[in-house]
Amino acid sequence: MKNNTLQNRLSHLIANKQAGSVTQLPFVTSYSANKAHERSFWDVTPSGDYTADCETGQSYGIDALHYMVSQKFTPLLSMIVEAMPDSSRYSGLEVGFLSVIAQYAVIGVGAASMSGARTESENSIGELA
Repeated sequence: MKNNTLQNRLSHLIANKQAGSVTQLPFVTSYSANKAHERSFWDVTPSGDYTADCETGQSYGIDALHYMVSQKFTPLLSMIVEAMPDSSRYSGLEVGFLSVIAQYAVIGVGAASMSGARTESENSIGELA
């Protein structure tokens, strides 16, 4: 992933943090349908360049993580994944996005394990393998 692109996205998110609108994320769109205001949480179009799409997906993953942290809104991840196509039709966008989420999850679990901290989920279902 190109650092300058990532830094630009992070700067944009930080600058717009006050607004807190999920539509600030580059892959979320709002639209009106039948007099109802609706959102698509994964409105993306692959470019056809798998490598470039992976990089874009990684950037979107970072955007999503920063939004979830800044707004304390982790349910966003399930909304995004639910809006994604069936895994047999994943493009580089989905692969890149999910790889970043997985990498940060592993880092988080490792850090929690090293500190001896346990999440509420771990307490209710037991140790992670």
